[in-house]
Amino acid sequence: MKSEHRHELKTNELGKLAGQIVPFFEKYGNRLLTGLVVMSVVAAAVIYWQRSSRGAAEAGWTMLSAATSPDKYAEVADKFPGTAVGAWARLSEAESRLESGVQLSFTDRTASVSDLNAAKKSFEKLLEQPKLPPTVRERGLFGLARCLESLSDGDTETAVKAYGRLLKEFPETIYREIADRQIAILKTGRGQEFYAWFYKQNPKPPDRGRPRDGGPAGGTGFLPSGHPPLTSGGGATTPATGSPTIGGEPPPPPTSERTTSKSTASPFPAASDDKKTAPKKREKTAPPFAAPSGKTSPSGKTKGGKPATKSGGSGKASP
Repeated sequence: MKSEHRHELKTNELGKLAGQIVPFFEKYGNRLLTGLVVMSVVAAAVIYWQRSSRGAAEAGWTMLSAATSPDKYAEVADKFPGTAVGAWARLSEAESRLESGVQLSFTDRTASVSDLNAAKKSFEKLLEQPKLPPTVRERGLFGLARCLESLSDGDTETAVKAYGRLLKEFPETIYREIADRQIAILKTGRGQEFYAWFYKQNPKPPDRGRPRDGGPAGGTGFLPSGHPPLTSGGGATTPATGSPTIGGEPPPPPTSERTTSKSTASPFPAASDDKKTAPKKREKTAPPFAAPSGKTSPSGKTKGGKPATKSGGSGKASP
């Protein structure tokens, strides 16, 4: 009886719960269904965004790895703003322009100042981005300090503050030793005097002479001294005739004007251009012994081996 009583109690409880759920679904069923649909759409959008972001990031890293110039780095940074790949691309652009500006400061001041100002602008744009990777921000602060130091005209205060900002945000930075040394130098009168003096220097690339091929100024030319000038067709011309040459060598003189000099004649016999020379005739030489008087046969001997002579009508030789 007890088990049957327990079964009845459970049945009554389920009935009461079902009686409460049914009116609830009747009242709020549409809202619950709408919420489930919205949650499904949001979940699908999040999954799509994650996959798209992953694909875009992979494309960005591929573009960054293929970039080889500051302009290409800037193109990647502009295409992927607010991303890790965009931040690294902007840093690469700024550092490339900084290195170029520092190197050119000893040979071409105008180009150096242009590159350094462009690097400074890129570093500042980089550091304005929120949530930068720590390594990117650390290198960006150090690069900006180097830019300000390189552009200093003797007033080194801004560069000192930039190095101090780096040390404040990254006390354990790998650039600490360099930053401490540069701050000490820039604060001294000697360091300020040096940058004031260096700022006044105006190195320029050497002037390039006018090319010897008759073209516009801007090159030293590629022809050796004394070489005839080039024509518009790419060949050279001889000073006397002005006729074009091939490969920079003057043409041979006409056939009628060719002469042979004993001092400059070739050791090898030269073939004639028009006719072949006939072989020389062999000269007849006298026999080594005196021929007998009288006429001899063409061979000079008889069939028996003795010389044949003619004397009158007889066949005997005269004494």
